[in-house]
Amino acid sequence: FICVDALDEFVEEQRAGLLLSLHQILEKPSNTKLFLTGRPHIGSELKSNTPLHTSIVLIQPLFSDIEMHLATKLDTDPHPRAMDNRLRSEIMTKIPQESCEMQFYC
Repeated sequence: FICVDALDEFVEEQRAGLLLSLHQILEKPSNTKLFLTGRPHIGSELKSNTPLHTSIVLIQPLFSDIEMHLATKLDTDPHPRAMDNRLRSEIMTKIPQESCEMQFYC
């Protein structure tokens, strides 16, 4: 397996080259599989700009599950004084929202 996480965060100008390289690896006889994650707009980019044949799996985690996981991690932070209430609030707001927008491509 080759796993590329957060493909949407890869430099846009170089993303097509990366996808072409991955396609060349997959063309060779092997058992290599590709697993990509990214935000929704990457799906249309994969279909229109690359010869990769993909299956798209939309994963939408529950907002409450992400909040609960984050709260647990923040509550067990080994350096609790490094974060004030404003930062904690920002983490608890932004990360769940952005995490609920991910998609997986196989």
